[in-house]
Amino acid sequence: VPATATSSERGFVIVAVLWILMALSALAVIFSLYLSGSARALSANDTALWTEALVSASLELTTYQLLLPGDAARPAQGSFHFRMDNADIVVAFKSEAARIDLNFAPKDVLAKLFAEFGAGEAAAQEYANRIIGWRTRPAPGATNDEEALYGAAGLGYSPRQSLFIHVNELALVVGLAPALVDRALPFVTVFNGSSGVDPQIAAPEVIAAIPGQ
Repeated sequence: VPATATSSERGFVIVAVLWILMALSALAVIFSLYLSGSARALSANDTALWTEALVSASLELTTYQLLLPGDAARPAQGSFHFRMDNADIVVAFKSEAARIDLNFAPKDVLAKLFAEFGAGEAAAQEYANRIIGWRTRPAPGATNDEEALYGAAGLGYSPRQSLFIHVNELALVVGLAPALVDRALPFVTVFNGSSGVDPQIAAPEVIAAIPGQ
């Protein structure tokens, strides 16, 4: 005849079951939090992918707009609108000839640009000198005074002494005030490839920096 469980044994079984239920409940909560976090991450990822698709479509359609007329009739600026699924997209484009090229602009243009943004005459001339110093290779055998300026300023890098490869390098030029760099960035480029600008599409700030305009 099987032995009947004592009350103490039944109590032990009940406690064990309760612990198991509590553990399962904790696992369920952790799993629900994991699912919630995963859903948010996937949603954010979907938004990023969708945004990337819209940007890619805008660039491809802009390229089409520029190539369609041919070289002779290619527009210097323009805009267009398109729909992609539920998104309404308006694209505006403008030639880099509307901006001052950091690699080819003469000293007086660079100085006048910074003067337009509030730099004093002496400071504007100094800024222009330092930009030219960043983009200019030193003469063979000559003392590298430009590099010495960066060392004296305690900077952990030297001037490129070659062409700017990105407009954000302007922030690395020794002595340039960050506030003035931020104001100048929308009006400069490294893709114009010329010392001049197209006054038909240039911003007033750029036109004001060009002699004779």
